[in-house]
Amino acid sequence: MSKSRLLIAASVVGSGLVILASIIAIIHLFNEINSFYYDILHEMDEFKIFTDQKSFYDCKSCNVAMNKYNFDEDKIAMMI
Repeated sequence: MSKSRLLIAASVVGSGLVILASIIAIIHLFNEINSFYYDILHEMDEFKIFTDQKSFYDCKSCNVAMNKYNFDEDKIAMMI
């Protein structure tokens, strides 16, 4: 084989390896991004549950405080 054919063959093999490595890297990045996306969705669901529970207990404690001091809603509305 001539020198030029050997150089062309090496270039083709090298290019093929680079393309294969790039495809593997793209697949890996896609999986990482997908995993990150689903982790964030899971965290957002947990955050939503936490905030819903917290706001429920805050409203409940507010109602308990109003009942404790016997606030009359009509009198409060007239003051405003």
